Amino acid sequence: MGEIMPDIIERTARNNGQARDKGLDDFMPNRKDVRNPRAEYMLKAFEYAVQGQMILPDGRTCGFVSDLTPLQRDILKILEIPSRCFSYEYLFEAG
Repeated sequence: MGEIMPDIIERTARNNGQARDKGLDDFMPNRKDVRNPRAEYMLKAFEYAVQGQMILPDGRTCGFVSDLTPLQRDILKILEIPSRCFSYEYLFEAG
C-alpha cells in the first residue's frame, strides 16, 4: 500500500512531462529536462520550506509560508497542484 502514492506521483510527473514535452530543469545537479523524477526527490525539494507566525506590534498574528523556488513551482505544475494550495491561508486557515 505504501508504494501506491510514490507510483502515482511519479506516473503523473512522467505523463505531464511527456505531454508538455519538457521535464524538470535543475532537478538533479547539472541536469536539465529530467523526465523520470523519483517521488522521494520531488518531495525532498520541499524539505526546507517553512511556515510560521509572527506577532505584530498590535498583538495580531500574521502567518507565512516560504516563497516557492522555481523548481518547487515547476514540481507543483507537473503534478497538477495549483500553487495557491501552497499558501498559508490554504494550508492552515481552511476551516
